[in-house]
Amino acid sequence: MWAGKFLEKAKHKNPITNTYYAEKDFNLGNTIVLNQFRFQLLRCDEFTYKYMKEHPESFKEANIDRVLDKLRTSKNFPSINP
Repeated sequence: MWAGKFLEKAKHKNPITNTYYAEKDFNLGNTIVLNQFRFQLLRCDEFTYKYMKEHPESFKEANIDRVLDKLRTSKNFPSINP
C-alpha cells in the first residue's frame, strides 16, 4: 500500500444498496466496503462499545439482555434458561 490518506472524512455509499452508510450498518460482525476494499468489523474500543450499549435501537447486538433472550429461546442452548 502506498503512503498517504486512504479515505477522506465524508458520507460514503454502500455499493450494494446504493444508500449512504448509517450508524446501524456498523454493528460488530458486519462487512462494509470502502474504496472497493472490504472490511469486517471484528472489535471496537471501549468508547465505541459504551456508545453502542447506550444506543440499543441502532446496535442490537450490544444489548446484552436481547442477546440473552435470543440464547434462551434458541433450541441449541436449552440449558441457559435460569
